[in-house]
Amino acid sequence: MSPLPTGTEVDGAIPYAGQFFDKGAAVYNVMHPDFGATGNGTADDYNALVLAVAAAAGGVLYFPPGTYVIGTNLTIGTGITVVVAQGALLSPSSGRTLTVSGDIQAGTYKIVTGAGTVALSHMQDINVVWYSTSGVGTAASRWVGALANAWAGCGTDRKYVMPAGEYSSTTTTTIAPTTGSVTIEGAGEATTWYYLADNGTSCLVLGSAGNPSYYWTVRDLRINGNNTDGQALEIINVADSLFDNLLLDHFNNDDDDGTGLLIRGWTNLYFRKLQISYCDIGVYMRTNPHSTNNDLDLFHFEDVLLSCNNTSDGICMKIDVANAGNLTIDGTNEFSNAKYAIEWISNFSGQQQGFLLSGGRAESVLNTCIIADFSAGDEFVNFIVRDFLNGQSGTKFANLNNVRQVLFENVYSPGGAMEIITANANVKPLELSNFIGSNNMTDGIGADKIFERSVGGLGTEVYDALYDTTGFARREYSNVFNAARTLTYGTSIAVPSANARTFLITADDTVAFTINNPTGSTILGTEITFIIKNASGGTIGNISTGTGYREAGGAALGKPANGNYSAYTFKLFATGVWVEIHRAENCS
Repeated sequence: MSPLPTGTEVDGAIPYAGQFFDKGAAVYNVMHPDFGATGNGTADDYNALVLAVAAAAGGVLYFPPGTYVIGTNLTIGTGITVVVAQGALLSPSSGRTLTVSGDIQAGTYKIVTGAGTVALSHMQDINVVWYSTSGVGTAASRWVGALANAWAGCGTDRKYVMPAGEYSSTTTTTIAPTTGSVTIEGAGEATTWYYLADNGTSCLVLGSAGNPSYYWTVRDLRINGNNTDGQALEIINVADSLFDNLLLDHFNNDDDDGTGLLIRGWTNLYFRKLQISYCDIGVYMRTNPHSTNNDLDLFHFEDVLLSCNNTSDGICMKIDVANAGNLTIDGTNEFSNAKYAIEWISNFSGQQQGFLLSGGRAESVLNTCIIADFSAGDEFVNFIVRDFLNGQSGTKFANLNNVRQVLFENVYSPGGAMEIITANANVKPLELSNFIGSNNMTDGIGADKIFERSVGGLGTEVYDALYDTTGFARREYSNVFNAARTLTYGTSIAVPSANARTFLITADDTVAFTINNPTGSTILGTEITFIIKNASGGTIGNISTGTGYREAGGAALGKPANGNYSAYTFKLFATGVWVEIHRAENCS
């Protein structure tokens, strides 16, 4: 037969030519009498389609509405564009495969049915709705089984597109490529919704224990658990992948098992704009089931919002792995409505390293912001938190065990306590830089649990650490003397500066005294602070300093009123020369 004239409407397809195909192509309707496809859902249309495919070489093969039973394996070659009208269904019989080697074009509607397989072997975007078992994408009639069926038919090195609408699965959807890359892309976390209808399972599993998989991209998607106990997204043994703009929610059934994101290895994973809410555990990192690959290495989270809505047992991020390191959380982050913001309870052998939390806040975290509890005999190195706000009154900021090289910088915890629990003095050195708390921090910055029991004052640096009793803007060193090393009071006070940075001098009489030059300090830039407290019951004696000190403007150190204190910070600018850089006097 001759093809239909160029530009001819074919059951309404041509008006959508911009979507479907070039108007200039030759169009072959499979129902044309020369071919004889019935599309009645009963008769085997295989022979008719063989004729149509042979005629349509280099053109367009058009399937009008109907159900086309294909009882024998059939391949449509690369030079043919297949156009499937709305209402047309390709239906291979059980054990049979229809392979489309060229482009296939259709709208957002179902085009595949039957017990066999429709395999799209051409490199192109796959609209998963084509493979849905049922539904029209509304809340009342969700697309069922679309992603799982599309993966079964098309395999790896594809982009699976999930247009705006609602999807559903009654069982876990597992995608486990052994080679190649996979992209799953929705239309946005507010418009592409994937619901799990079954209780207690994972909704979407990516990867497998047996073979590592690489180069995933998953973005612009919401997964909702309908308040089940399972996991929204489970990642197993995956590397070199991006997860972007995901909303995972409502995996909570009041028994602490529901998880938004479960990660079981491996390396170089990047999570951006991740939102998790109404889950017992927001992000849960567990042991990689693969025999040799790491559990956690080079994981990067950026701009995450983790809200458990479970302040009694919820954990925003939980890490329980045998080997881990190089975990970064930065950007604008929020941890809220939970018992813990981050709980890291690893047991590993030897030394692991690399944690950075930079930027963000914790709100309504009712027990402890950060727990890093590593087993005795092991140690975690390089643990850094900076630019962070703990906004919950009465919440401990950090509880560390067996962690070395710790830095808390620009951390504001106005109503919380810091506590270091360690049986083997293995939290050192601990550096607090602009760590700001309040007067109700019962364990306090640099209280005995930090400085005496944990590090004994050795290897510890304290810069601008304050209990702020009068407002965030002030820089008085209120109550920092709880963290200071106490110097022996007398008329001549020795300063052994080699091991400490903050010193408390309690003057309990009216006799004048001298603060001698520090001994043992030769590193330029070293800073030391003297906190002078008046415990005399009246007026203390005059205070003089050794020849190495250079007071600001030549002003002598002041005498605080009874019960008050003054703080003076000096910096080593040249050998034996200590220049005053800050003072706060007569603080209550």
